[in-house]
Amino acid sequence: ATGAQLPGREWVTVVLMSSQKSLPVCVSVLSALPPALRAHAGLMIVPCIMAHAAQLIIDSMLAVRWEQPDPDAKAPLLAS
Repeated sequence: ATGAQLPGREWVTVVLMSSQKSLPVCVSVLSALPPALRAHAGLMIVPCIMAHAAQLIIDSMLAVRWEQPDPDAKAPLLAS
């Protein structure tokens, strides 16, 4: 983010959106499995969905945390 010189809000958006691609990648990998393994793809997708849900929760906590002002900083990362 510092290499791209992004402002605070855009930096947070890039970080959070970059972490949200795990479920589509997982589904793509499962669809590329050989037919013998693809028969169980419905069961194999469950951990992928659970991991994605956990990632959403973690990202929401990060967004709230990044919005809080740092007592040592002059302004919060996400200035209103």
